Formats: sequence, C-alpha cells, structure tokens
Amino acid sequence: MTAVFVPTDFTKFGWSTSNTVPYVVNVPTGKPTTTTLSVFSNRAFQAIPVILLARVAPRDAAGTIQFIDGTTALGAPVPVFGGFAWSVTPLPAGIHSLTAVFTPTDAAAFDPSTSQPTPVTVNPLFFMR
Repeated sequence: MTAVFVPTDFTKFGWSTSNTVPYVVNVPTGKPTTTTLSVFSNRAFQAIPVILLARVAPRDAAGTIQFIDGTTALGAPVPVFGGFAWSVTPLPAGIHSLTAVFTPTDAAAFDPSTSQPTPVTVNPLFFMR
C-alpha cells in the first residue's frame, strides 16, 4: 500500500508519495467442523445399495455433503439436516475408498471438512442354476 499527498497550495508544498508497505487483510474464517462417515451394510454386494451416513459437527453447521468413491462423486451433493446427511447407493464389485466432504452454506460461519477414508469391499453376486 502507498499513500500519496496532494497539496492544496502548490506554492508551499510539493507532491509526496510514501514507500510501499505490505498490508494483509485477514479474511474471517468460520468455526472448524469435523465430518465422519459410517457405512452400513451387513454384506456389501454389487447392485445392492449401501447406506452411507455422514455426521457433521457442530450440528448447526448448514451445508451439503458430497459422498466420494476415490475421486468419483457418488451422485449429487445432499443437504445436511441436524448434523446428518445420508445416501443409499449401489457400488460395483471391488475395493472402494469412500469419503464424505462437507461444504458449508456460509463459509464465513463454518469451515469445510472431509472425513477419513472408509474402505469398503463390495463382493460380486453369483447366481447358481
């Protein structure tokens, strides 16, 4: 930042410019949040939906949860109600690393957060004749 002096009487004073001084504007940050992910499935099999439950703390944090498998979003973000968001989704057979990503509605009120990865193994369905 610099300051410039412009005189009203040029016969008595001259122009003057200050040296440049760094000035940092601190952006307000919101309250920290934590997000945890629980996966409910007695047996995970392909084509059978898996129930995903995200918990966001503090409970009054408004926003959405995006459930993610590795780097792939599982559907659209879902709203958080009372600190919880859920989704029911089928997964293909294989090993999956699922996370829940919280995005606040008001970034000045709450910080975003991401759950720890939760591993899920989905077994293939075998049909016998």
